[in-house]
Amino acid sequence: MDYVENATVPDISDVSFERILNADPREKIDIFCPATDISKYVMCLVLVILMCDVFTIVSIISTKRIPFAPKLLISITLICNSLFLVICMIAHGAGFTKPISWAILTELVRIVTVVSWTSVTILSLERVMCLYHPNLYTRIANKRTITKVVIVGICLTLCIKLSVRYLLIPLIMDDEFNFIQATKNSELIICFLGACLFINTVCYIAIFRVVKKLMKVIESLHITGSQSTDKHFVSTRNITCIIVVFQLVHNPLFISVCVNAFTENNSGNTRISALFMLIMCTVNPVLYAWRLKECRYVMFRFVGKAFNIFDKKIEVMRIEVYDITVQNV
Repeated sequence: MDYVENATVPDISDVSFERILNADPREKIDIFCPATDISKYVMCLVLVILMCDVFTIVSIISTKRIPFAPKLLISITLICNSLFLVICMIAHGAGFTKPISWAILTELVRIVTVVSWTSVTILSLERVMCLYHPNLYTRIANKRTITKVVIVGICLTLCIKLSVRYLLIPLIMDDEFNFIQATKNSELIICFLGACLFINTVCYIAIFRVVKKLMKVIESLHITGSQSTDKHFVSTRNITCIIVVFQLVHNPLFISVCVNAFTENNSGNTRISALFMLIMCTVNPVLYAWRLKECRYVMFRFVGKAFNIFDKKIEVMRIEVYDITVQNV
């Protein structure tokens, strides 16, 4: 899931976790990739993806009609993606020489990953509750309650993760606490990612069933060619697209992390995990933000104001987004 998921992830074959632990502080060990032209191109790509993520975050926050809960959770997810990319760039350019530096970097990436996947999972659960219990959701889903639930959910998940890794496991193993050795263990993050993946899959299937059921009700009432039918058709298409893309991106990522954690010579596996993580950071803005019409309108509006372009397209999108009725005088 993360670029530095294991401290055992050398970029060259003769770098091992033991070598990192016993490294001379004056020796520079490049864990990620050697200073080649390819690595420079990859970092340029990371920078472009980071700029797109930041632009998307600003756009989604600036929207007015998107419900507060999806807006908040999507923003948190994209912020975590941006932090992951920043950590990758720091790790690539800083040239850390001490094992403790890599251990801290590993834990930071894991924390960012946990927050990101927790936000996505809460978003899926929130959408399921909105569809299956709309009356209850309407009564309790105000900004204050949603903010509290999100903060408590993320903080509770982080507390459980850190407590199990750095308190419970050392007590059970009856070993002397060693932060660097503790960061080497990846089973906990794998269990967490697997649980999030399962919950999200179940939620998306439940959402898909509700949307399909609504479509059947509309068809049984012989309502054809109406705006309601078109909207539900678009909803069905969108949720199908989300399910397919989510599985195509997250399942290979989860499998690569598992393989990376349970193999000894995992230099190539780590690059594959990093590649899938980079793909996820690229896909998430499209999957959760760009598909929303108002978010696209805000993005076009920002670009249009900056470069004085897209005037007609922006006006058409504004009418569509805010349901403005145009009357010919």
